[in-house]
Amino acid sequence: MKNQTDGFPNRLSEQAAETIYDLRRSRKLKQSDLASAVDLSHRHLQKIEAGDIDLKVSTLDRFAKALDVPACYLIKDVGGLRLKDCGFLCPEEVLGEFNFKIQINKIDGLVTYLSRSSKERECAAAEPRRPQYIWDFLADEDEVKRLKDYLRFLVEQRPPPTPYFTKTRSAKGNVVPIKVDWKYLYDDKKNLAGFLSLITKVTPSQDPV
Repeated sequence: MKNQTDGFPNRLSEQAAETIYDLRRSRKLKQSDLASAVDLSHRHLQKIEAGDIDLKVSTLDRFAKALDVPACYLIKDVGGLRLKDCGFLCPEEVLGEFNFKIQINKIDGLVTYLSRSSKERECAAAEPRRPQYIWDFLADEDEVKRLKDYLRFLVEQRPPPTPYFTKTRSAKGNVVPIKVDWKYLYDDKKNLAGFLSLITKVTPSQDPV
C-alpha cells in the first residue's frame, strides 16, 4: 500500500511520477544521477517512478529544479483537458515569463492551452479569436506535413515519448529551432485525449544528430 504524505493527491502524484520518468529518459539521465540531484537514494527514486510512493510537495519542488521545469508542469491535472488549480500551480502570468512554453493540444492538433508572456497575451487579445493548431506556428509547409504525419503516428501507435525537434517562426519572421518534450494525456475513461508539451528553444549543443 502506498504511503499518503503531505496530503498530496494520489492521482496527481502518479501523474508527476510518470512525467519525471519521461523527462529523465528523454534527457538521458540515469536514475542514480537524478536521485543524487534531488538528494534521494537510488532505491527511493525507483519506488517513486514505479508509483509505489506518493510524492511530498517539497520533494516535487526538488525534482522540478533538477529537471529545470516548473512544478506545475509535473502535476498538471488535465482530466478532460481542463486545467485545474492544485493550490500551487503556476499562474499564466508567471508561466509566460519563462524561457519555454507549456502547451496542451487535442489529438487532432487543436491547441487548448498555451502559456504566453504578458505582451503576447495583449497582442492575442487585439486579434480576432480563431482556432489554433500546433502546426500553425511552424516555419514552412515541410515542417507542417512532418508534424501532421508524426501526430497521426503517435495517436495510432502510441510509442514512448521522445523529444521532437522542429522549427517555428517568430512574430518577426525569424526561423527558430525548438525542442518539444511531451507526454500523453488521457481522460477519465483512459482514452487518449491529447498531449502536454514543454517547448524550448534549441541551442547549438542540443541540435539532434
